[in-house]
Amino acid sequence: WLAAAGVVLAAGLFLARPRPQPAHPAGGPPGAGNRRGLLLAAAAHLDRTQALLVELKHAPAGPDGVINLAPERAAARQLLASNRFYQRSFTAGPPQAAGMAAATLARLEPVLIEIEHAPPRASHREWEAMELSIARNAVLFKVRVLQQTLRARALTSKEDGSL
Repeated sequence: WLAAAGVVLAAGLFLARPRPQPAHPAGGPPGAGNRRGLLLAAAAHLDRTQALLVELKHAPAGPDGVINLAPERAAARQLLASNRFYQRSFTAGPPQAAGMAAATLARLEPVLIEIEHAPPRASHREWEAMELSIARNAVLFKVRVLQQTLRARALTSKEDGSL
């Protein structure tokens, strides 16, 4: 059984050795796949954000007039972390890439914070105040525009880093 253990150990060392990486990933020149991936992932983030904002807009009140915002609060907490990541990613990129994407994500952050810190069971007045804030800043519209822009740019993404 010592011989078998030696063979297993040798095979493990052989498989664990570092291998050279290809010069260009299969998807194209360096960075192109990463940029497309970022654009598509950010668009998916905006899909989830849009769904949250629509759910919040149509949140039903219970028989006591109170609106259960616990699911929306949990979703906002997750989206807030993602939003900050994408905002940093776009801001760290080329200047032309930072424009609309980073600005829209920056405007979205206070809305997500407001939803995250909303009471789990909100009165109709608290819900209206939150809804007014979202509507006043045209957040849902801006999210939809950016989402469509990112998807279109992912299809035509270039190596130069342009959004």
